Amino acid sequence: MKFVNAINRFLATSIGLLNAVLAVFLILCSTAIAVEWIGGFGLFVGPVIGAGAAVIFCGMLAVLINIRDLLAASADRSSDKPASEQ
Repeated sequence: MKFVNAINRFLATSIGLLNAVLAVFLILCSTAIAVEWIGGFGLFVGPVIGAGAAVIFCGMLAVLINIRDLLAASADRSSDKPASEQ
């Protein structure tokens, strides 16, 4: 069971890292697209739009990761109790 918990922790950490990479990617891509479409002013507009998209998409993913962590912690606590208390 400890191996499974270690794998779950590793996957949750990996998803958290991918979430941060996705946020940076969204901001950089939106900046590049905005510069291509509207020129120099896109350097100001692109990051704002990208940050908004990152907050929405990556924020939802972060909430799901947090829920998963809380459920895993709850399951760990309930499995630590003796059988007579469950």
